Amino acid sequence: MKNKEEYLKNYIEENDDFNKQRTPFWKSIIFLFLEAILPFVALYITTSNDIALIKNYGVGASIGFAFLLIFLTTALTILFVFFNFHKEDQITYVFATICTLVLFYTTSFWLSLDQLIYRALISILGLIITALIGSILSNLIRNFRLKKSDIPN
Repeated sequence: MKNKEEYLKNYIEENDDFNKQRTPFWKSIIFLFLEAILPFVALYITTSNDIALIKNYGVGASIGFAFLLIFLTTALTILFVFFNFHKEDQITYVFATICTLVLFYTTSFWLSLDQLIYRALISILGLIITALIGSILSNLIRNFRLKKSDIPN
């Protein structure tokens, strides 16, 4: 029993500092830019109703691209967490950012660029919801990594 108490005491002392549990700011910004913003900009420029430099694919394919982007970006971030490139908090940032940007992108199919304020309001509402979902996902990943089986008997 003493071994388990010592383990928990050491674990709490090591993880007590809030900053030790977070990805450093500049590293977080760089990963956010590379994992979420650049792929979104590429999708937006190439397939959006607003710009569509290459081809306008239509609603179905474009929304499929958008959901594929969300899935791949989130999966890549989770993979980077497991390889210790950054910590679990990055999942919340990337998931909320990419979902908000994709929501702005998908609203271009039923709201024109003239209705930008409505698109922005819808995206902000989506940001609130996806930040909560991202936080839950981040905590699930953190709990998975710190399984109870790691605590000695």
